[in-house]
Amino acid sequence: MSAERLPGLREMYLEIKDELTKVITAGMLELNPDLREDELRKIAYRNLRRAGWQEPRMRLPTLLDSCRLEVYMHDTHPAECQFLDPELNKRLGRNPYLVAFTNRKTVMVLRADEEMETLRQAQRLAEESGFRTMAKRSVALMPSPVSDRVYWVRDGKAGLLPPLK
Repeated sequence: MSAERLPGLREMYLEIKDELTKVITAGMLELNPDLREDELRKIAYRNLRRAGWQEPRMRLPTLLDSCRLEVYMHDTHPAECQFLDPELNKRLGRNPYLVAFTNRKTVMVLRADEEMETLRQAQRLAEESGFRTMAKRSVALMPSPVSDRVYWVRDGKAGLLPPLK
């Protein structure tokens, strides 16, 4: 079972217990008729909220002094989930940021001290800071690649950030 959350990114439901992970399937729900998919989603996000916001494991400089790269890598639950839940991602504040879901359990976030309010500003920062290049390298070199797509998040909503032309 999965649902498209962002262009090119699907959300799957997992049961994680004793360091074992099981993908929840439609067949499993059929065997459990009292549980519907919308209820399963609510339970999943309630469990994530209970685990709380996970801080980045690394903070790295970029090619621009005005930008910083945060790398979230967590074993307790897939790191990307906290960025898809409005309750959890409030922690990032109201300023726009860029995010890439590069590898399983790895998320890269670019935050800037300068404006990122327009598409052109976001594209320029993605390129000049080296963020887009770092996302591509992570996908190419690190285990369990997911995507080198970069998303621009503002006002709590994410959209695909096209490359600067």
